[in-house]
Amino acid sequence: MDESLLPKLARCTREVVSKASKPGGLLDKGEFTMSVARGLITKEMGLKEGELDGKEWKKVVKEEVTAALVCPSERALQEEDG
Repeated sequence: MDESLLPKLARCTREVVSKASKPGGLLDKGEFTMSVARGLITKEMGLKEGELDGKEWKKVVKEEVTAALVCPSERALQEEDG
């Protein structure tokens, strides 16, 4: 994946996590893993299957998913500190 797509990756990650976080979503069902997240993000972005599975992109996706899972008020505080 081209690094110029990082903003789109962040946006898609937030959307995927938001959907997974809804009642009855993948998080509630215990089915949301980083692998599932990468697959959903890949599909949402129209990337080739497995394109986010490389070591470098796994780390980026994990960081984005983790950031998206932080509650909005905590994320705002981190951005102010940061």
